[in-house]
Amino acid sequence: MLKIADDPYIEVAAEPVGPPDLDELCRLAAQQMLAVALEAERRAYLDAHAGLVGEDGRRVVVGNGYLPTREVTTGAGAVEVKAPRVHDPRSEERFTSAVLPRYMRRSPKVTVALPVSTALNTSRFVESLLPRQQPQPITPRSNARRQISAADGSALR
Repeated sequence: MLKIADDPYIEVAAEPVGPPDLDELCRLAAQQMLAVALEAERRAYLDAHAGLVGEDGRRVVVGNGYLPTREVTTGAGAVEVKAPRVHDPRSEERFTSAVLPRYMRRSPKVTVALPVSTALNTSRFVESLLPRQQPQPITPRSNARRQISAADGSALR
């Protein structure tokens, strides 16, 4: 760690003593793999559109830095991610990452496991372990039938 001056009023966090534990190693590896995957995805998009040149002779689709750092919860723990940006002025196409979609804060596998972990402290623990039934899609017609039958108290056919 770089230390600028020995100032007694500035507190410097102590460096960790010894090697990191297994969980920390997994988290760091996940963070590095995610960064490499995002960068490769951007590079592939830029290479695919490298032939698009504007009237001034410059490329139309270019890399444009990174989005602000955000924390994503994965199976390996919370990971800080800097997603790359692409400047693509065309309205019909837009760069969106398949690895890390916009506004994603949690891995889908973590999202599935969360109801079980939150139910550990409640009385619905057994219910959370049972397989969930998929909800039936509601079409506008079936929704209207439900509303009418609930208001009348009669069933429509």
